Amino acid sequence: MSYRASSAAPFISRKLDEPYEKLLGGEAAHRCLATSYADALYPLETRFSWDDLYSALDVLPLTLKAENVLMLIEHITGSAPRLVEAGQLARRITNLTGQLGLH
Repeated sequence: MSYRASSAAPFISRKLDEPYEKLLGGEAAHRCLATSYADALYPLETRFSWDDLYSALDVLPLTLKAENVLMLIEHITGSAPRLVEAGQLARRITNLTGQLGLH
């Protein structure tokens, strides 16, 4: 008998409970992290469109977006000014996440 794998994506909320969402940067932080992620990966990963790369990160909550951006920064070389800004935001989010006890 074959089993179909279910996706957890419908059960992951993009927004954190208030006041955490606002404290971590809100919608502007979502856009900054997802845009910089897509900008950094698009020239490298040509199998996916920029919109696909943006959407892949945009569905995640800020805490997971920040972790993904920080992992990406470890592997990207060269000049990426927007990624530097997103990295600073991601570090701030991960620091606050730890202080607030969020996961």
